[in-house]
Amino acid sequence: MPLNQFSLGLCLPLSWWHKLLKAIAIAAIGLTAGCDPAKEFQAGFLPVSATTATVQPEVDPFRAAINHAQQAADLTQRAISLEEWHQVASLWRSAIAELKMVPETHPRSALAREKIGEYQHNLTYASQQVARLDRFERAIAKAQTATSLAQTASSKAEWEQVELHWEIAIANLTQLPASHPNRALATAKLAEYGQKLAEVKARLAEFGAIHQALAKGKLAANLTQSAASIAEWQRVAILWKEAIAKLQTVPPNHAKRTFAEAKIREYNYNLRYVRQQLSRLDPYNQAIATVERATFDAQSATAMGEWEAAAKHWEEAIARLERVPKTHLKRALAEQHIRDARENLAFARQQVRHTDPFNQAMKTARDAANKAQSAFSHYDWNVVAREWQSAILLLESLPKNHAKQAIASQKIAAYQKKLAYAIKQGDRRFQTLTTPDKQSNAIDSNQKNKKPETGKEKQK
Repeated sequence: MPLNQFSLGLCLPLSWWHKLLKAIAIAAIGLTAGCDPAKEFQAGFLPVSATTATVQPEVDPFRAAINHAQQAADLTQRAISLEEWHQVASLWRSAIAELKMVPETHPRSALAREKIGEYQHNLTYASQQVARLDRFERAIAKAQTATSLAQTASSKAEWEQVELHWEIAIANLTQLPASHPNRALATAKLAEYGQKLAEVKARLAEFGAIHQALAKGKLAANLTQSAASIAEWQRVAILWKEAIAKLQTVPPNHAKRTFAEAKIREYNYNLRYVRQQLSRLDPYNQAIATVERATFDAQSATAMGEWEAAAKHWEEAIARLERVPKTHLKRALAEQHIRDARENLAFARQQVRHTDPFNQAMKTARDAANKAQSAFSHYDWNVVAREWQSAILLLESLPKNHAKQAIASQKIAAYQKKLAYAIKQGDRRFQTLTTPDKQSNAIDSNQKNKKPETGKEKQK
C-alpha cells in the first residue's frame, strides 16, 4: 500500500491514540508522512477495526501463474464441452499474463520467460478446440478461407472450393443455437454470407448443372461427417436430392452424360444411407425397436429376473411411443401400440409376481402345512418334508436386494423347524413299520431253537 494511503487511514482524533497502543509503530509512520487536519476530521470517529490498516502480502505473479496453469492442465484432461474449453483457454491466458508480470529481479524470472512460450502453445491448442466445437468460430474460419480463395480463383475447381466454404459457413451459422452469445452477429453474418454465396453461384453458372451437382454433393458429404440430429440429416438429404436433380437435367447428348449417370447412381446410394439414418432417429421407429425387444424378452422369459427385464422394456417402449409427436404420420399407430404395450406390461408384472421365489415359497409352505394336517404314514411325512425343503430353497434363492429379504430370513428359520419336525415324524413311522413286536420275536426264536422231530417221535 502506498505511504500516503496508509497515513490517510490512520488520521484519527487525539482521543483515539490511547486506544492504539499496539499500533504505535504504524502510527508513527503515518505521522511521519503527515496528517491533514481536515482529513483527520473525515476519517475520525470510526471503530478501531475500521481505521486500523491491514497490510496484505503481495501476490507472487509466478506462483499465481503456476496455479492457473495447473488448473488449466487438470481441466484439459476432462474437457468436452465448448464451455469447458473456453474455461481452459481463459486459464492459460491468465497464466501467461501473470508470467509477463514477473519482474527481472524475481529468482525465477528466466523460468517464467521460458514458460510463456510453453503456455502459449497450450493456449493455441485450447483455442483450436474452441474453434472446433463452436459453430460460430467454424463459420468465421470458413468465411475467411472462402474470401481468401476467391481473390485468386479463376477455374471451375477453384470456384467450387469457394462455394463449398461459403455453404459450410452458412450451414454452421444456421445451426447455431438461439442461446449462443454471438447469435445476433451470426444473423447479420448470414445475410452477408448469403450475398457472397450468390455472387459465387453466379460465377459458377457458366460451368453448368454438373458443376452445381458436384458442389452440392461435396457439401452433403462434408455435412455427413458431423450430422447427428434429424434436422442435420434432413439437410444432407435435401442436398443429395438437389444434386441428383441437377445431374438429371444433363441432356442425353451431352459429352458428360455418362459421367452424370454414374454420379446419379452414387448419390442415390448416399441418399439411401441418409434415409436409413433418418429412419433410425425417427421417434416412432425407435419406439418400435424397443417394442420388438420387449416382445422378444417376454417370449423367452421364465424366471422372475427375466420377466422384470421384459417389464422394464415395455415401460421404455410406452415412454418412447408417448414421445411420438402428434403431427407424426404414424401417431395413430403409436397410440395403438401404447394400448397393446400397456396390456403386455400388466401381464409381465403379473408374471414377475407369479415367478417371484418369495411368492412361490409362500405357496409351497401353505401346501406343506395343509398336507401336514392329514399326514399319517411314513410316505405322507416325507412329502411334507420335501415341501418344506422346497420352500426353504426358494427363499434362499432370493436376490439380496429383494424387498422381502428380511422376512425371508425369518421364514427360513421357521421352516427349518417345521422341516425337522416332519423328518422326525417320518422316521417314527418308518421305525413302526420295520420293528416287529416282542411276541413275534419270541415265536420266531422258538421256531429257530426247536429241533426237528424224528420218525418215532412223530408216531408217538
